[in-house]
Amino acid sequence: PPPPPPPGASPGVVFGGGGLRDAIAAKQEELNPAGCGDETYAQLEKEFGGYASRQHEENHASTTHTYPGLSNQGATCYLNSLLQALHAVPSFRDAVFSAALADAGSVGSVGSDTEHTTGPRADPLATVPPVVREMALLFARLQASCQPYIKTTALTASFGWGSSEAFEQHDVLELFQLLLTALWEWQPGPVGPAQLFGAELGDLLSFVLPPAGRAGGQADPDNHLAYNCKDAEDQLAAQPDVIVGPGGRVCKRRVDTVTNLSLFVDETTQSLEAALHRFVSPEAIEGYAITEANGARVTATKCLRLAKLPECLLINLNRFTFDWKTGRRIKLDHRVCFPTTLDVASFLDQAAFDSSNPAPTTTYRLSAALVHSGSAHSGHYFAVVRDPGDPEAWLEFNDERVTKLGDESCLQRFFGGDAVQGGRSTSAYAFVYVQSTSCENRRQPGSGCVPPELRALVDKENDAWETRRREFLRLKDSVRFAVHGPGDAKAVIISVPKTLPATQLVAELLKGRDAAPGTCVAFVNPKTKQVCGPCLGLVAAPAGGASGGSSSSSSS
Repeated sequence: PPPPPPPGASPGVVFGGGGLRDAIAAKQEELNPAGCGDETYAQLEKEFGGYASRQHEENHASTTHTYPGLSNQGATCYLNSLLQALHAVPSFRDAVFSAALADAGSVGSVGSDTEHTTGPRADPLATVPPVVREMALLFARLQASCQPYIKTTALTASFGWGSSEAFEQHDVLELFQLLLTALWEWQPGPVGPAQLFGAELGDLLSFVLPPAGRAGGQADPDNHLAYNCKDAEDQLAAQPDVIVGPGGRVCKRRVDTVTNLSLFVDETTQSLEAALHRFVSPEAIEGYAITEANGARVTATKCLRLAKLPECLLINLNRFTFDWKTGRRIKLDHRVCFPTTLDVASFLDQAAFDSSNPAPTTTYRLSAALVHSGSAHSGHYFAVVRDPGDPEAWLEFNDERVTKLGDESCLQRFFGGDAVQGGRSTSAYAFVYVQSTSCENRRQPGSGCVPPELRALVDKENDAWETRRREFLRLKDSVRFAVHGPGDAKAVIISVPKTLPATQLVAELLKGRDAAPGTCVAFVNPKTKQVCGPCLGLVAAPAGGASGGSSSSSSS
């Protein structure tokens, strides 16, 4: 007999009467492996044949809720880490859902988990801007999808990105600002997802008015120009956010809204708290010109304070910097520890809070840390997130893979310094802190947190995905044949289990076909167009009837 077919070749089957060889010759052109479903199987195998299938089985075998990962399009690990960190904040996630459904209006309610009804408009997100829509859908999938990981192509397409941008690493803070801007433009009111990260920084500038100097506009020996001290104080006091105290002490206050705190670090910075103290520490400004005092110059003091505490606080450590001595971009890999509980009481602008406007809770809990592994020129990003189901445990979201790490002691490996994994420097560079009062209301993960309108869309995707997965498992455990019979205009594709005995195999392939007992069957390699072994007369005679043809081979 000829050699066995090459790996991956789908066999063809030809059956007929005494002229079997002629039937094979007549069907040669139709024995095409493309018609045996190989292309469909290859697509399913790409989707389900590897990690996805194993992770799905592990998820369903677990008694606790599991968490989907995010697929990497090429170099979008930085995007995945940020999205997982934001999704882990329940208040932000719920605010994104509310923003996306703010214009749902006429959309009907969704009934039970298995029976959905929609209103006049089938798509509740039809009028929502693309970025907001895709963020809400992505968060809903991360909550309720049965898939082991979710694709982000629709979200990046809403940015206007193509395939080339997917292979470029962008700045995480710029991407974060892009997302918040899209959310703010859609829902600019006082309550919205973007406002949860809106902190106010008080820029405080203080100085003491110099002596009035001599008349005539001439400078005295101390370079003080002549001016009227009372007039200067009156002009300053008339300005908003300016306080004039005794002895000519002046404090100017300007408030800016920011969405994150970007902290300077160097080799002497050993902790996140130390970087915060440096951020708010006073800075001397030599030769500050006082316009109201005829341009007199003094030494002023400038410092920053938190004038409004947001519910969510994003803090960034500037580990990536430029070395002016070498003219190269570098990454500061030294150890910088970060706390799981952060108290910002010492960083407040006390002038912004009084008895009528008391300061909210100043205690924050770490929700997620963004980690970079590599150098200043290349590397990989992932997120370490507090487990919503177990606040004392932590999870690593590394693109498609989600790994349980353990308690907070595992965070030390991301401090930097000696924390090197696989020869790559690994250190956390950004942190999401959430006010402790918000953490107390933390929701459990799962589909119960997803609005019914979005749950219906995700359930539909789950059904389609599960159908494809079951089809892959069926094809994986079966062999596909193209069956050609006398008078067939085209082959019939049939899949049978791999473990089927020979006699049952032929019976299954010829089921419903006009094949008399003793009919000869030949298995043909569709690529070489050669018979794979001898012709077999495997069609059994009806019970009580006479067998015909080559009955001696019926037990082969």
